[in-house]
Amino acid sequence: MKKLILLLLASPTLLMAQQDSIFYDTGELMNVSFYREPGIKKSRSYYYKTGEFKGETFYDRRGVMNDGYTLSQNGDTIGKSFVPLFNAQAKKDLSFIAWEMDKSRISISMEEKGSGKKLMKGDQVEVWYIGYFEDGSQFDNSDITSVKVKLTLGEGRMLKSFEDALQEFRSGSSGYIRIPYHLAYGDQVMGNLPAKSNLIYYIKPKRVKSRE
Repeated sequence: MKKLILLLLASPTLLMAQQDSIFYDTGELMNVSFYREPGIKKSRSYYYKTGEFKGETFYDRRGVMNDGYTLSQNGDTIGKSFVPLFNAQAKKDLSFIAWEMDKSRISISMEEKGSGKKLMKGDQVEVWYIGYFEDGSQFDNSDITSVKVKLTLGEGRMLKSFEDALQEFRSGSSGYIRIPYHLAYGDQVMGNLPAKSNLIYYIKPKRVKSRE
């Protein structure tokens, strides 16, 4: 089911009254991201009653609340205002990458091995990343959006293929992962991603907290 993205932009002084609304093509509201009020921090953490970390929301340069899961399964997308910035980045030659396929059919090329044991389900992880199309052009970049993905592995809030690939990395490691379109968004258009897009990510994950 395709999505129609309506971006309602205003001057920074009016941001608290504006929102980004995302609709299914049937007209049904799918998701809303609200602009933050002045003075709110770049992120806000949420916890269960037990005190255990639950999740975190982020605010990008525009002041838009973004749950940080641009790879999530629930349709969160990247604001259109970032797309020209991604397009302005020089294409990267990715032909040097030597891929190895893991058991989940995702291709991985490790750059730095990092230290300690591999990331696993239950770990709280923060990921800096750049997203590339196969021609080397960018579709996402943590440095541009000021958003790092922060998640608890195994909760299923991200693409399963992305979480599976993360479990081949260690804290402090870096490398590339290639997700074929059928393990990403398939034949759906997702934000600035065309249908049937194979996705390549350069990632640097960091373990924030090990599972107990």
